[in-house]
Amino acid sequence: MIDTASDGLEALQLIRMHKPDIVLTDIKMPFCDGIELIKQTRSLKLQTKFIILSGYDDFEYAKKAIQYEVSSYLLKPIVRAELLSEITRIQKQLLTFYQGKDMETFKQRQIQEGTTAMQENFMNRLLQSRHSEYKEIENQLNQLHIPLEMAPLNVILFSYRLPDSKDGEAFSQDDYYLFIFAIKNIIYELCPKPNTYVFSYSGNYIAVIYNMVYQGRPLFPSPDNFCKICINTIYEFCHIHIQAGIGQEVCSPEYAYVSSRAALNALAYGLYLPQQMIFDSSHYCPDIPFAPRAMDAKINTLRLADSILAEKADEIQDYLNQFFNNLFYIPEPPPSYIRGMCIYLIMDTQKNLRPYAPEHRELFQEDPYHIINHMSCLDEIREWIQALFLRYAQELSQYGTFKKMTRNTPFLRLLLPLGMPLIAY
Repeated sequence: MIDTASDGLEALQLIRMHKPDIVLTDIKMPFCDGIELIKQTRSLKLQTKFIILSGYDDFEYAKKAIQYEVSSYLLKPIVRAELLSEITRIQKQLLTFYQGKDMETFKQRQIQEGTTAMQENFMNRLLQSRHSEYKEIENQLNQLHIPLEMAPLNVILFSYRLPDSKDGEAFSQDDYYLFIFAIKNIIYELCPKPNTYVFSYSGNYIAVIYNMVYQGRPLFPSPDNFCKICINTIYEFCHIHIQAGIGQEVCSPEYAYVSSRAALNALAYGLYLPQQMIFDSSHYCPDIPFAPRAMDAKINTLRLADSILAEKADEIQDYLNQFFNNLFYIPEPPPSYIRGMCIYLIMDTQKNLRPYAPEHRELFQEDPYHIINHMSCLDEIREWIQALFLRYAQELSQYGTFKKMTRNTPFLRLLLPLGMPLIAY
């Protein structure tokens, strides 16, 4: 025996890792039942043999088991001799199989394993920009067996943010993969199957792309309702909050990138409404006034740097209050503008503070672009920036930086640009 698993997702992880010859599985398991475990294993093109142990003498389960080529379906309570007999029988089948397979079979399996990766790569490029002409896209869809027609379609993007740990232990890369698999699998199962494709998209998104009409009827009569069902089901099984952005209808896959951008723009407004789960074009207006530039917004980071150097927490707080108030030139500015200005504030402040700690560059190693773009709401961004600047104030004071002198002190204005060292007494 190689290993054991307590639920279906853990079992799938172990199967991917060990590629076992034989797996004994129950039907009813948390997160991923036995039938789904077998289905996902088959999608990995593994030749694993499955023995199902079930307390359900159910014809529907038996039918599905046959569909996925299950080797044995044993009813509980299990008779030890019967189980050993089945394992021995399957072992003989495997020996015959391995003795008879040739290199051509191996090559064919490798090609099949690459199909899913090729499909997702093509679909990611399709949603990111208009990279191909109509006929080329049609040929790619047919060659990769992607179930979409060259007809009107829409895109829904589900945004997820996985927890950092489980039961106090940091997640491994495999843990993240299992969560993403669970989210994608649930969405796939809830989707209408014809003319729909579900895949991982550009970072922390699961994309659903679907034709608007199938056999003369709307495929998704209510995208809002579909999103609600997905969000509630994912929370029930995975305890993860996700948000959905609904794109706009476009005339064909050639313009799928327009729909995905609309979904992304809608999702971005979760910055202001973190408790809301579903967003569409009604949450933003494309004809908003032009956002002011950094200089027009009256951002003076020299004053902020002075407050940090003097360890004046109240002044830092007052500056940030004024900064965020000035950003709202309309009630809900474009979220990209808010994030961009916050990144600018941090980077410019870091630039102004570096001369005061020339031997402690590690103090400013944060990557504000990455951190702020992965934060989900405005309050989270604001609290992080305030904590960052207060930490700068505390740590700079430990490096012997002047507390009573700032950049407004005349001779400091002269010395700092020349790179002359500062000595505190």
